[in-house]
Amino acid sequence: MCNFNSLGMEVFKNIAPVSPEMALEAIERAANGDEGSRFTSRENAHYHEFVGLLRHLAYDPELFYRSAKLICRYALSEDLEENHNPTRGVLKSLFYIYLSGTHASVEARAEIIEELVNSADQDKQELGLFLLDATLEAWHFTSLHDFAFGARSRDFGYQPKTRKEIIHWYEVFVGICTRLALSGKPLCQKGRKLLSDSFRGLWTKGGIFEILETSAKQIHNQEAWNDGWIAIRGIIRYDSKGFNKDILERLDRIEKLLKPRDLLEQARTFAISNEHHTFDLEEDFGDTENVSSGWKRVQETTRKIGSQVAQDTDTLNTLLPELVSTHNTRLHSFGKGLADGCSDKQELWQLLRTQLGKTPSEKRQIGVFMGFLSSCAETDPIFYNSTLDNLIRDDLLGEWFPLFQTTSTIDERGVKRLHEALDTGKAKIHTFQYLAYGRVHESISDDDLADLLRKILTKEEGIGVAIKILTMRFFGPKEEFRQHSKRLIEVGRDVLSTYPFPGERRRHNNLDYDLAIIGRICLHDNEGINAAKAVCNHFAEAIINYNIYAFDYPQLLTTMALSQPLTFLEIFLGEYEIKDYQRRRMFFEAFQGRDNPINQISDNNLISWCETEPEKRYPLVASAIQPFSESQETGGLEWKPIVFSILEKAPDLGVVFENLADAIRPTSWGGSLADILQKRCVLFQSLYQHENAEIRALAKAHYSALQEAIKREREWEEGRESKRNETFE
Repeated sequence: MCNFNSLGMEVFKNIAPVSPEMALEAIERAANGDEGSRFTSRENAHYHEFVGLLRHLAYDPELFYRSAKLICRYALSEDLEENHNPTRGVLKSLFYIYLSGTHASVEARAEIIEELVNSADQDKQELGLFLLDATLEAWHFTSLHDFAFGARSRDFGYQPKTRKEIIHWYEVFVGICTRLALSGKPLCQKGRKLLSDSFRGLWTKGGIFEILETSAKQIHNQEAWNDGWIAIRGIIRYDSKGFNKDILERLDRIEKLLKPRDLLEQARTFAISNEHHTFDLEEDFGDTENVSSGWKRVQETTRKIGSQVAQDTDTLNTLLPELVSTHNTRLHSFGKGLADGCSDKQELWQLLRTQLGKTPSEKRQIGVFMGFLSSCAETDPIFYNSTLDNLIRDDLLGEWFPLFQTTSTIDERGVKRLHEALDTGKAKIHTFQYLAYGRVHESISDDDLADLLRKILTKEEGIGVAIKILTMRFFGPKEEFRQHSKRLIEVGRDVLSTYPFPGERRRHNNLDYDLAIIGRICLHDNEGINAAKAVCNHFAEAIINYNIYAFDYPQLLTTMALSQPLTFLEIFLGEYEIKDYQRRRMFFEAFQGRDNPINQISDNNLISWCETEPEKRYPLVASAIQPFSESQETGGLEWKPIVFSILEKAPDLGVVFENLADAIRPTSWGGSLADILQKRCVLFQSLYQHENAEIRALAKAHYSALQEAIKREREWEEGRESKRNETFE
């Protein structure tokens, strides 16, 4: 089975429904054989098909355990971040209360999970938690899996028929989660988090109030459960209107039980807990629609708690490891509070720095440092400035210096520090892009920013940072051209001129937008011509070398066409060594159904450019434009005005018509090509009454040729449909 070809795999899939037991035995023999580890991994070319088969085999309760264990082997062989046909998703589908595709008992599914979470292997533990998460789902159920299995009669799998069955299901799996939370093992915190994340759904939709209250009491009696309290706050805020008095009283009882009382737990709840629960921390919910005011109140509360912690040595020392290893936006407010409440800022700053040094590098977070400095900038500028001066060369904190500099308005002294940080080289170049965010760059003058960007551009990967900063500096309404200094505009032109259009075969949507913003400001006048030529040349070269596609940069192309139309035409349609098929691919094919950059150029500019070399250029323009559009009046297709101008002035109408005929035939389409061509052939008919006899003759000839093509295409489509509808009884 390891060496099945496509035919062998199809045969096995077709005969498996005849005898599921024998099919499973065959898979087990392969999985337990000499090449078993290869068979149950992605080295098996048909791994996804075997996993799908095993999911079907797991439908039968007596085959579930064996089938699920095999799928687990496939899942454990994959990377956790695998997103191409991940086996974990298939396995997880078997553990939902609805639409699981299996009639395995609650106990059988629990057995699989308990074996995994009780394993000494961390990967198995994580997989067990992943499956346990599915069993606790109570809100939404859907499935993308196929439930049919040959001629066997199949339904969607087990689903509870009574309230008692629902309660039993959740009681079993909440019980597993609770035992994990109380186990004292490294996995216990994840068990607590998993249950708190599921608490609202289990309460509001599952309705297992007594089970959850018992679990909450058990967990709280062992250790404070802040995430559980946040979950309860969310239920009270969003769902309580639909509850009766008894349920509301039970909720209130649990909320009071779990509410963090001492300073340590308050700090953990407000500063370190999941930041997405910000608005569930309020005591008085008030207007639930006013999210902004709720956010502000929580930030203020967090700052006050930080101030109290700064005055409580024991609590501060306990929290230190979490403060420098947790990513949470509220830590910024907590850091402000620490600065507000401490009696010796230098001492507390050094305490935080020392703890960061003890933290593994991959876990280090600086949110609390940022908040601390933000407060100091307002209340103790002498300490603030001396600290920033020292941070430039700090062996531990220096790599984040540009972020620290953004904690206050960047004045002349701040600009000098940024230059020094670039010279020193301790700060990672990508951190300078934070000058683009939060409007922090606005306090820097254009000329000072230009000098800073010049230095950034000398660094490896500095061009990406410069692009991000310039984008935010130049961002504004499209109809506006804000005034910027000549030096800053020159930097923008240099960035555009030197951008290499790297060869990664991927979409560059954000980069396209950024470059277009810079181009709109820096390319639009006579002084931008040379930069426009450089950008167009680099772009054309990248197209020729297949490094990029035109549709990767639609906004940049449009900006260049609008800013410097004649330069654009000269390079992309004129003397540059772009082959005809490449030009067609660049403009017509890449922008079918979208705004073709050539069509953004005014008809006057197009004709003016063509007139300098009409024999060559009129056919080129005809080959690059999208020559027709849908009439707003009739809904039918019509030639664009530029086509009539070309027909009037082009010396060689035959070549022009050939190009127009090419444009009528799509390179990609949906549905019937014959129908599409039939709709478009009226374009040639519309020229039958043209005053130019040659145009009339060419239109009729191309219409006839198109009708022949439509006839051949129609015959082919009908033949294909006939074969598709043939069946064997």
